[in-house]
Amino acid sequence: MHQIAEPSAGPLINFRPRRDRVVVKDVPAPPPPEGTLTIPDSQKKPPLEGQVLAVGDGVDDLEPGMIVLFGEFTGTETYVDGELLRFLRDEEVIGQRLPAKE
Repeated sequence: MHQIAEPSAGPLINFRPRRDRVVVKDVPAPPPPEGTLTIPDSQKKPPLEGQVLAVGDGVDDLEPGMIVLFGEFTGTETYVDGELLRFLRDEEVIGQRLPAKE
């Protein structure tokens, strides 16, 4: 399983977005259960959730490390330091995934 950082006060990358922007790294979907049909990568939908890496000064309710949900066609994807990242406006974030109850 992939490692997800805990929410923190500082950015997880060496980049600070402007104003109401949020930098998100897509969280890969878990592998399908063994014995099920698999969909080719070319037919899969893009991930709809990601880990917040950095937030702009105008964002109050999000912080680096949170896992957030966003729409399928929202944001702008670009490479920063060789890593594909998604830049969203604060208002494009639909919600936050809460930690699992134990």
